[in-house]
Amino acid sequence: MRFKLAIQHVSCGLSFRQVATTIEQTKNTCKIAKLGGLNDTIVGQYVRILVGHALQVISNILASDDVWAFAISFDGSQHRDTTFFDVRIHVSVNGVLHNLHLIAMLHFDRHTAANQEAILVKLLGALFVGWTRKLIGVTTDGEKTNMGHINDVQVRMVRCAEFKVIQIWCALHQLDLVVHVAIDEVDSGTWLKIAYTLSMYLRKQSNLITEMGETCPKKTNRWLALGSVLKFYITHALRIVVFLDERREQVGNVAPPFLTSSWWLLTYALTPVIAIIIETVVKLQARDLVICQQRQLLVLLANDIRDMFKVRHIDDDVDNALDDL
Repeated sequence: MRFKLAIQHVSCGLSFRQVATTIEQTKNTCKIAKLGGLNDTIVGQYVRILVGHALQVISNILASDDVWAFAISFDGSQHRDTTFFDVRIHVSVNGVLHNLHLIAMLHFDRHTAANQEAILVKLLGALFVGWTRKLIGVTTDGEKTNMGHINDVQVRMVRCAEFKVIQIWCALHQLDLVVHVAIDEVDSGTWLKIAYTLSMYLRKQSNLITEMGETCPKKTNRWLALGSVLKFYITHALRIVVFLDERREQVGNVAPPFLTSSWWLLTYALTPVIAIIIETVVKLQARDLVICQQRQLLVLLANDIRDMFKVRHIDDDVDNALDDL
């Protein structure tokens, strides 16, 4: 009973110390003596026993003759300033497809492709020695270290396999990378640099914040944050221009960013584009979305951007010329 309660509490997100305290309180309240004597060290031992058992089960599954192939997916993330490397396995057992969360490992080394490959190879080798002949699919997100087509993690894992491997990249992250690169190239990077500088400057102006009753959103490295920043600029464009002119005339103040008419023109032109891209990103994150529908959403996005800027395909012009002939 104590073991089952400890594992269930840990699965709810409680720390080992919180689990021990919770079960101790349950013992005192319900007068169940057998729940006593639990501490965070014992809870950790329970978890290690369960994890070891789970890994042994997965190891037996992969080594089974009934399982002829499996696919892996992996990603890295941070939780409370601690980096974890998350690995999932997709495998068919007795005709039933299972999506198993294998492990979330602490990752202390640099997030290079070589280090992440070493983690995966060591883990899979410990589970099943012959994993290289059964690996059939590799999936990851669009992070540059994982997604590169020359020498990054996904490509390295494909090289380890003995047979051809299906590689799958997340459509959402591919869109993120493309948009990120495109925005960086607008006006040779000057437009984005000014947008970032202006955001940092306005966030420090307490008098302006008090007057408007609103703080300028923070412009982070993620381009998704750019949408809310641009919306703020357009909503308060007149007040921002007047405020910057007033600050520029005051002696002794730090010179505010200089906003040219061309910068404002690009801001007004790109804001609706960023808005429809963000709308597409939200749709791509829907849980009920089928993979084949991702292409439809991306095609619609491309058509909307093309119509917005009156861009025409060269093929369309050729077809029209042939029709005239």
